[in-house]
Amino acid sequence: PEFCRSAFDSAAAPVRDAVVEMERRYGKLGQSRWLYMMLWMAKHGNGLVPPRNIIVAAKRLRVTQDVEIEMDRFEQMRDATLAKFRMMRPQGSVSDALDVAVDGIATLCMGLAEGGAVSDADEAMLVPILGWVFPEASSQQLEASIRGRPGRVSAYTS
Repeated sequence: PEFCRSAFDSAAAPVRDAVVEMERRYGKLGQSRWLYMMLWMAKHGNGLVPPRNIIVAAKRLRVTQDVEIEMDRFEQMRDATLAKFRMMRPQGSVSDALDVAVDGIATLCMGLAEGGAVSDADEAMLVPILGWVFPEASSQQLEASIRGRPGRVSAYTS
């Protein structure tokens, strides 16, 4: 909740416009609460929570619509990893975090099937949102992550 609140309050106008457009375009699926949860999980779980677990949470949330349970599960996995590595926190790459964010948002908020490509219109909407949450990412990384989604079709299967 704090992430969502601070996220929207500190966002520039293009980011807020993109969030509003997501809600307009996808209705309940595109609600900002779910969008921010996927961004939060990708940002704060990078290197700590397996990407597959975040994508599975996105799939489950579409059915259960229980944000609190998914947040609790995520925090338990993240905290368990942090407890194992007290001296040195595992670091994931920004590219990995972007991929998880894109795939989680595409699954949960856009309703795309695994491996489904993000449309050009949705790419234009995602770029400001992702760039704001991941300021360390270059525009090329943002583009590559969004356009590379179809190639990650088997990335989250076990």
